[in-house]
Amino acid sequence: MVSEHRLTKIGNSHGSPVASGVSTNVRVVGLLTKSVPDLVRRCFYLLTFTLPFEATDLGFMTGSLSIAKLSGLLFFGCYVLYYSPLSEKRSLPPIPNSLWWFLGYIGMYVLSMQRVPPELFGDFLSRLLTLLQILVFFWIASDLLKDEKLARGVLLTYSFACALLAVGMVLGLPGFSQEVTGGRVSAIGENLNVLGKFMAIAMIIVMHLSARGVYSGFRKVLLASLTLPIAVAMIQTGSRGAVAAFVIGTCVYLLPYYKTKRGMLAVILAICGLAGVVYMMVKSPDFLGRWQESYYEGKLSERENIFAATIEMISEQPLFGWGPIEPGYELGFRGGSWEPNDTHNLLLHLLVEVGITG
Repeated sequence: MVSEHRLTKIGNSHGSPVASGVSTNVRVVGLLTKSVPDLVRRCFYLLTFTLPFEATDLGFMTGSLSIAKLSGLLFFGCYVLYYSPLSEKRSLPPIPNSLWWFLGYIGMYVLSMQRVPPELFGDFLSRLLTLLQILVFFWIASDLLKDEKLARGVLLTYSFACALLAVGMVLGLPGFSQEVTGGRVSAIGENLNVLGKFMAIAMIIVMHLSARGVYSGFRKVLLASLTLPIAVAMIQTGSRGAVAAFVIGTCVYLLPYYKTKRGMLAVILAICGLAGVVYMMVKSPDFLGRWQESYYEGKLSERENIFAATIEMISEQPLFGWGPIEPGYELGFRGGSWEPNDTHNLLLHLLVEVGITG
């Protein structure tokens, strides 16, 4: 596979296709193969590895600075070094069609800046900068990941990083394992739900690569063994959303393989993965109690009240929403707190922030 899929049609534009020996129903296509520069590839791997460790406090870092952001700056710098409008050999990739929707959202976000209270304008600029960074990252990463070797390396790097973090949690290593309320366990000060979703994504990646049959022998056994500490760590976080995401992701990525030659292996992996997670969940009294509270009592860690308050806010300003930043404080105030709150739902967040128009 190649990093830049530039197609060149080869044909005779001056003569007859039949005379030139090419059928009118056939187009000969050539690929201009240009590999991803090694430095860019390594920096991408480094950024991927540091993502699960973003909340790590190294002492000398203050504010919003983190090892993930430092590695991200290094990656961006190396990328611009090789891919830029001034380069004759490599240029920036075209913007994917799906990213234009993201640009539209950012446009609505900027147009709503006049509705931001002066005391919250700093928060507005900080989040705008974050959105622009995400936009640029999605833009260049979507092109780099067309290289199948690079994409596979990125998935493996992320999985090994999560497995390393999970092993530290399971073994109770200092700094890695931090017990929170209700028997839930976090690591490196990371949010429990975020950490659980890190592990859920890593589980799906490992199972998917195993089903693809990309690796064999010892490498395949090693890859499959990563699922155990990752699954245990996911259960330890007590995140119901992470488990739900894992179940849905397993169905999306593995069940379609039943039509292929590896269909039976995919089905077995899906069943074993789901059964293992359910077994560990049932064996954890704290986690099982959280699910029982959700099912029998409708308790969702105050999300049921947050959703109701968010829907009420949307009904008050349905067309253009409440604008940036302020909805979080309004939601927190309606919940009896002076601290900003989150909608815990992407669709509700968009509707309360930019409304139906946005």
